[in-house]
Amino acid sequence: MKKSFLLIILFFSCLPAFSQLPTSGVERKLQIQRELYPQEKLHLHLDKPMYLSGEKIWFRAYLVDAASHHPVANSRYVYAELIADNDSIVNRVMIRPDSLDHYYGYLQIPEHTQSGEYNIRAYTAYMRNKEDYFFQKNIYILSHIKQKIEKKYAGTAFDYDIQFFPEGGRLPQEIVHKIAFKAIGKDGLHRNISGYILDEKQDTLTSFTSTHLGMGYFMLKALPGKQYYAECINEFGDKKRFKLPEAENTVALKVERSRGKVVISVSESEALSYPKDSLFVLIHTRGYMQYWGRWKAEQDYLILNSESFPSGVSQITLLDPAGNVLSERLIFCLNKDQATVSVSVDKPAYGKREKIVLDICLDDARGVEEKGSFSVAVTDDRDLSPDTTSSILSDLLLTSELKGYIENPSYYLQSDNRLAINAADVLMLTQGWRRYNIVSLMKEEYITPVLPYETSQHLTGQVKDGYFKKEATDEASVILYMPENHYSDIVVSDKEGHFNFSGFEFPDSTLCVIQAMTKKGNSENIVLTINEDTFPVVKQFHRFPPEEADKKRKAIAYQTKATEKYLKDHSIRTIELPNVDIPGKKRESVLAKKSFFERLNLHEIGEEEISRKNPVYTYDLLNDLPGMMQYRSYFEKLSRGETHEPPPCLIIINDQVMANGYDINMIPASSIKSIGVISGSRMLIVGTDYSTFGQTRGVNLDMIPRKALVITTKYGEKIKKDNTSLFNSVLSGYQKPEAFYAPKYLLSDTTLQPDLRTTLHWEPAVSFGKDRKAKVSFYSSDNATTYSVIIEGITENGTVFTSKSCIEVE
Repeated sequence: MKKSFLLIILFFSCLPAFSQLPTSGVERKLQIQRELYPQEKLHLHLDKPMYLSGEKIWFRAYLVDAASHHPVANSRYVYAELIADNDSIVNRVMIRPDSLDHYYGYLQIPEHTQSGEYNIRAYTAYMRNKEDYFFQKNIYILSHIKQKIEKKYAGTAFDYDIQFFPEGGRLPQEIVHKIAFKAIGKDGLHRNISGYILDEKQDTLTSFTSTHLGMGYFMLKALPGKQYYAECINEFGDKKRFKLPEAENTVALKVERSRGKVVISVSESEALSYPKDSLFVLIHTRGYMQYWGRWKAEQDYLILNSESFPSGVSQITLLDPAGNVLSERLIFCLNKDQATVSVSVDKPAYGKREKIVLDICLDDARGVEEKGSFSVAVTDDRDLSPDTTSSILSDLLLTSELKGYIENPSYYLQSDNRLAINAADVLMLTQGWRRYNIVSLMKEEYITPVLPYETSQHLTGQVKDGYFKKEATDEASVILYMPENHYSDIVVSDKEGHFNFSGFEFPDSTLCVIQAMTKKGNSENIVLTINEDTFPVVKQFHRFPPEEADKKRKAIAYQTKATEKYLKDHSIRTIELPNVDIPGKKRESVLAKKSFFERLNLHEIGEEEISRKNPVYTYDLLNDLPGMMQYRSYFEKLSRGETHEPPPCLIIINDQVMANGYDINMIPASSIKSIGVISGSRMLIVGTDYSTFGQTRGVNLDMIPRKALVITTKYGEKIKKDNTSLFNSVLSGYQKPEAFYAPKYLLSDTTLQPDLRTTLHWEPAVSFGKDRKAKVSFYSSDNATTYSVIIEGITENGTVFTSKSCIEVE
């Protein structure tokens, strides 16, 4: 059988390559679909696979176009979440790209997090159009607090289910055909099984055994009108019986792989009189067409070179003249079209606390000169082993193209392992894949995204009449003020009272004040509602295999060292001082609480008086400040856009001199702590000390007026919400960048403090120079051990690379 198959390959090797066969408008249809709905993929590189409560999970997010794998930044923000095994969100962060469009940040693990399995989920708002393609990865967290750890396994080890998948999606009658199977337990993990195929008479037709992670296949000639069964037994001796799919009078694709060839044939039921020359074959990889042609009447096989396919998952589709899909088959190819990196050091071994320099060189297999960037993590092998089950290569080429959970995807990337290649082909038979809907594509019923790219942050809400509750207030003025950012804006609500602030962004823990008022300037009996951000529903994640979970749970060396480091770094928090009674009462200085410019106020209206006056607009307070009433009309005209004249006075908000033309009415009156005026000789101090507080763009110091209006807001304090037209809260924004701590040791350093790093070095964004080279340096710690250096990255043209190397420390 094997010899005859090889003869067929040799015979058809003379056929032209698929790139030379004629194409049609199908390629244009694929292009239109890619352009109408350019999808995204996301991969996260973590600094290590295991953590201690209280640590940071450092990560680099690689956001790419799903079809070309080119790095993209159409989505401004990437969301990363730490999820517990009870489906609750432990922490969520939003990160934005740096100046080179690199996304990276960290997830803080709370100090009292319990030991157990957790899931990292990452996505963009745009990826919520198809939530099945979110990035997900399991990690294990150990607690520095002693606790009783319970093993939590879903279901029992004995319960399992099996699914059967005829090759091509259908089982033709009276034809020997391949049927793949996959056995899983209630926890979603594989179960190893074996069994027999029986007919209605209980006669045994063939046997089968799972060959890799509960998957395998068998051959069967199914007769029309007959029912077949699989009698199965798992590794624990539990027997179960399952029905097989019924045979149909149909056609189905068959694919064989051998000697660098992809051999495609069409199986058809004997009773089916379907003219083969009316069938068409479409092959595409991530939406890029690889082959399109009519199946010839005299043609038995279509033979293509495996190396002609891009690395990744390709879909082979058999269609009728109307564009209906008759059969589908996936194949996975791993060719030498991805980049590689080499890592070298200047000596075979290093001493303790010695500087180590890594020389990293990029080599693109295609010979194309291009730029690229990467992230690098260095860990101590005595503490933990690097995760070898997945990488940027397995995520972008394999996992992100398939629906469902894939165990140990990196196993399938062994191009020199025949067992791994065969297992990958069985995987293609058992996993669903619907990133591109061919039926809709052929009918030009293109799919478009519902959600757009998220290009900025936004705040939305609605203004309603407090008397009638349900009636919207149209043309209401809604004022946004963020005192810490010195940002303000004003919008007008629509007919339904809805409003939207967008086109701005703010960091995490930003105080926000929003005030609403009618077009007549009234804020009484107005109900302001702010819409809360929505996030994807958390789904149950697949757990580690029991043996892997036990191994991580018993990582005593890592837990001991990491706990010692945690207690050392946080020892100041554990010191409890005794109570000391001091007679008398401390007298606090009111002046000490004031800001610099606030202390210069010649006249001032304080918080209590502002609350009593309850002003509608901020400029209403000018009536009670000596010498400022005359300026009220200026600010009224400025708010209406009726003047562009220079301001009659300098405006200082929270010790920040504002640009000329700043509208003080952008600050809700209810958020003001004090408002005052500086005049006379005190203005000389303002001019002298102005540079202390940083210059503001648009301020002309040569034209400083004789007065300054000083406004201090309640930021940093809780703003009292005394009416329903006011909203104030601390909002979640983008994560501010934070650097990974890396010590630098000098020869004269005689410190006795132990170096207890478990992640020796983490650098999330390193770019190659014009010579395709880069350097990364760090210092070794105190132990004689080996370090694992894990590098993941991508080039600007979408070729990905990963590398693992070792460094010896004596």
